[in-house]
Amino acid sequence: MVARDVADRGHGEEVAWGWWTGPAESAVRARDWAGAAGTLVPVTHGTLALVAAPSRRAAAAVGQLLRFGWLQVQCCLFAAAIFAGLAVSSVVPLPIARYDALLLYGLAITLVFYLLRLETGREVAVIGAFHLIGLALELYKVNAGSWSYPEQAWAMIGGVPLYSGFMYAAVGSYLCQAFRRFDLRVTNFRWVPAVLLAVAAYANFYTHHVLPDVRWLIAAGFVVALWRSRVFYTVGTRRYPMPLTVSFVLIGFFLWVAENAATFLGAWQYPDQAEIWRMVHAGKWGSWALLVSLSFVLVAAVKAREGRFYGEAGAQPQVELGGSGLVVGADRPQDRVEEEPDDADQQHRGGEGLVVEVVAGVEDRIAEPIRDSEHLRRHEHHPAHAERDPDRGPQMTDEAGQHDRADPLPASGAE
Repeated sequence: MVARDVADRGHGEEVAWGWWTGPAESAVRARDWAGAAGTLVPVTHGTLALVAAPSRRAAAAVGQLLRFGWLQVQCCLFAAAIFAGLAVSSVVPLPIARYDALLLYGLAITLVFYLLRLETGREVAVIGAFHLIGLALELYKVNAGSWSYPEQAWAMIGGVPLYSGFMYAAVGSYLCQAFRRFDLRVTNFRWVPAVLLAVAAYANFYTHHVLPDVRWLIAAGFVVALWRSRVFYTVGTRRYPMPLTVSFVLIGFFLWVAENAATFLGAWQYPDQAEIWRMVHAGKWGSWALLVSLSFVLVAAVKAREGRFYGEAGAQPQVELGGSGLVVGADRPQDRVEEEPDDADQQHRGGEGLVVEVVAGVEDRIAEPIRDSEHLRRHEHHPAHAERDPDRGPQMTDEAGQHDRADPLPASGAE
């Protein structure tokens, strides 16, 4: 049974969740932790959440949104620096050609990011790979007439300024930063089909000029292949899931917005923008989303080797490769999507500890891990073995009457 509105009901209500039984308010100390009445509800195995009033939840949601936005800003530092260079160079007279200055500027900020340890050496190599992949695509597309660069420079090949690869490098930098700052973990990532589809998406950028355009078939393939794949990310102290394909679409949208800004600043232009600037066609949104898929595969391949070929000895890789599948963060139980167990299964689970979370955003409280599940189950079936102190909460005693664990949920919380 789960006690609701525990702060109002007092000590009389009993909570039985999994392997632990005790007075509701002694268990969570609702008044001390939340400062207001709330609802005690089960979340996962051995997890009780104290849900606060709607006004407190709204304030917490706003705080989380601000934290999320700040993390996104930090992930976009490289891209922001590139766009700052585009904006300044469009209005400030330069002693050399603008595109040449942007090339030197891009190399300089790459070096600065490395020296400031905002990017690791391996991540700088990934950014370089993105630069080369993007430059190859630029050479083909410009000569095919898809877009053009209106200004002249010394550092140009086939009408393409060499700085243009930094636009793609900014995407690689964003993904590398996001893996670190959001502590990204991905579940049910099917490695082989994802790689094949990413390569097909990149190849289609070239072949659709002479063969049928199959980008929508490739996009549908991604949806099917990654239907059950979820990316988990951290904001503050909370973990959130998102379908991986949705993240590709969202990143693609913001890249399309950035492309509109870049063409407005004269970084490049499409044929219909030669006389007057206009928004980039919305169809480019899908193209960017497909390019993100290739970008993600490249970054994931690097992250799979963390703790093995580089990084601290024994470090847990953010990406673990295995067979034809990709398992990311398999050691994090909170990132596993499981079906809710029935009541009988809950009564036989043990050894995981009890987590009490204040959803109102005050702070998380984690009880000490309870290791002896058999011992706890004996106490479940024999409530007389559990001594209760109204001021300290329930205490467990062993067969000899000795205290086994006092106040498993202290007011100060265990980190």
